[in-house]
Amino acid sequence: MIRLIILHNYPSPYRLPLFQKLSKIYDLEVWFLQDPKSDERLWLNSINSNYTFKYKFIKSKTLNIFSKSFVLNKNLIKKLYNYNYDICISSDNFPIITSLFISFFISKLNKKKIIIWSPIYKNENVISKFIVVNFIYKIVYSIY
Repeated sequence: MIRLIILHNYPSPYRLPLFQKLSKIYDLEVWFLQDPKSDERLWLNSINSNYTFKYKFIKSKTLNIFSKSFVLNKNLIKKLYNYNYDICISSDNFPIITSLFISFFISKLNKKKIIIWSPIYKNENVISKFIVVNFIYKIVYSIY
């Protein structure tokens, strides 16, 4: 069976059914990379027992740069490098952009497949009112 890892920001209630369905097809583990309390919305900080997919909350530190949240996951490099997976699906929302970089390079280093899960269209590069944030995001996104 294919071992699939998904790197996602937090357990959004509308995503959990998708993860549950994928877990029936793949050997799936989901890593949540952002503290659910770090956003203005009320996200889940636990998952009820109706969901049986494997998951972990990876410790993070949230910084605010140019009024945007920016998440750092201290042990992600080590955890991802040592985890045995076939395919990594990594979300590209701005707060966890460093995790996207890490997952991309670790996957390439380990000769594993990577899929970038993006809500951003190819030519959509405005995610902030700050030009520097958009510029950084555009550069990062163009690498992929």
